[in-house]
Amino acid sequence: MEIDIEGFLKEHKIYPLSQPGWKICQVCHYIDMATAQVDGRLGELQASLGRKAKGVYVYFDSSGDCIYVGKSADLADRFKKHFQRTYRRDKSDKRGKHFKFWSGRPGDMTIKYFLIDKEVDRKVIEIMLIHLLEPAFEKIPRSRS
Repeated sequence: MEIDIEGFLKEHKIYPLSQPGWKICQVCHYIDMATAQVDGRLGELQASLGRKAKGVYVYFDSSGDCIYVGKSADLADRFKKHFQRTYRRDKSDKRGKHFKFWSGRPGDMTIKYFLIDKEVDRKVIEIMLIHLLEPAFEKIPRSRS
């Protein structure tokens, strides 16, 4: 049975990403190993979301290409972790995939996010958006450790 992913997301006002439910934040992804500085706009975004804002999110680079699609039960914390992974590898990134990916992407980025409470809905929508947008992160070959 063939599913019309784009049609489903349009019907639920999730796609295209210009729908009113999507929130947008512009940030600059610094690569400053000495200070590990993060753009102040990311802090403002985290403060505006508050704790435990749940949803799906999409990162775009400065040329508008989709680079990452994800979901989280705490968006503010997840955004912070993406930026922290640029500066140091953490124990949850055993193969270094996140570290290598984020360290190679300095500069301006756009984060679009859509608040969704139910975990199962976040999972399904994340998978559908990955299928439609084909983010760069999903195209990285997995390394064997």
